[in-house]
Amino acid sequence: MHFGIKSLLAAAVLGLSGLASGASAQDARLVSYEELLDRVAALEEEVATPSVPDAPPVDENTDDGGYYFSLENVFVTPYFSQNTSAFVNGPAGSRTIREFDWDMNYSPRFEIGNINACDGTGWRARYWHFDHSQTESAVVPAGVTVNIVPNTAVGGVVGVAGDTVSAVHSLRMSVLDMEYLRRDLTEDGGFTASIGLRYTRMDQHLRGRRVDAQGVVQQNNSQHHDFEGIGPTIAAEYLKRFDCSYWGAFINARGALLYGETNLRYDLRNAGAIANNVTDTNDQDLMKVVELQIGLDYRRPTASCHEMFLRVALEAQYWSNAGSASADGSGGNTSIDNAQDPDLGFLGVTIATGLDW
Repeated sequence: MHFGIKSLLAAAVLGLSGLASGASAQDARLVSYEELLDRVAALEEEVATPSVPDAPPVDENTDDGGYYFSLENVFVTPYFSQNTSAFVNGPAGSRTIREFDWDMNYSPRFEIGNINACDGTGWRARYWHFDHSQTESAVVPAGVTVNIVPNTAVGGVVGVAGDTVSAVHSLRMSVLDMEYLRRDLTEDGGFTASIGLRYTRMDQHLRGRRVDAQGVVQQNNSQHHDFEGIGPTIAAEYLKRFDCSYWGAFINARGALLYGETNLRYDLRNAGAIANNVTDTNDQDLMKVVELQIGLDYRRPTASCHEMFLRVALEAQYWSNAGSASADGSGGNTSIDNAQDPDLGFLGVTIATGLDW
């Protein structure tokens, strides 16, 4: 009779099992041929598979670490709680307030940082620069007058019928953040927190002009409002990854308290000659800032072991007591001080691209 190798191995396994249990041949339990083959297959697999020591535990609070850089394309519209461009004075003492109607504008924001792979700590530097202006102009119709920067204490440009009046408001902001951060990552997202310092330089400038019907400049004025300050900042972000996807959603918030100095300067010129000049300085000014982003995050490894990312978000900013370029002359106010009172906000979208390496 012919016996195969597997049959002989099966018999050997049965014999060894009986000896190991200390049982006699009569006590050995008969098993099927298929069960013996299963035991042989299990033994073969065990012999063929090398013993591998347990891997060390993975710390989910860290990533690969290293440097990263991002360019954030910020498209926002400035909003002011009060930003008068002109007063239109009609018959019988009627008055209409005209304000600057700002458009959405582009501004860049750069960020560079480094994350320690061991504990998730690191640093980052962020810089945002906004520099744009808005113009309002009109030909004064019969029966009305138009005041640019209406202010009875310092005077202003007053356009009469046939004149062309214009007002230009420019806003320039430079914002630098230097922060220490901690990033805790998990399989489905992560949390980042940071503290640091913010430096801000803000310049607002209003220029008014009156040109008569013959094209001769009769009046022009200039009001400049600037703020420079530094203070603490704190930020936090939560990221949630979508299952089996490179995509995720995130929300982040940042707050700052800025301590600095505000300067206001006003000049009025009639036919080129200085008619009035006023300066006001406040060297103990406080500005509160809140920023919020909500959006989507896409990250994907590259062939060179780097990681590229894309972010699209809705962004809102609030700057308390940031002021405006023009003082509101309504309600009998006769000083330029209240140009510091209005609040400033930004609302728009951001598109960021970057690389981790």
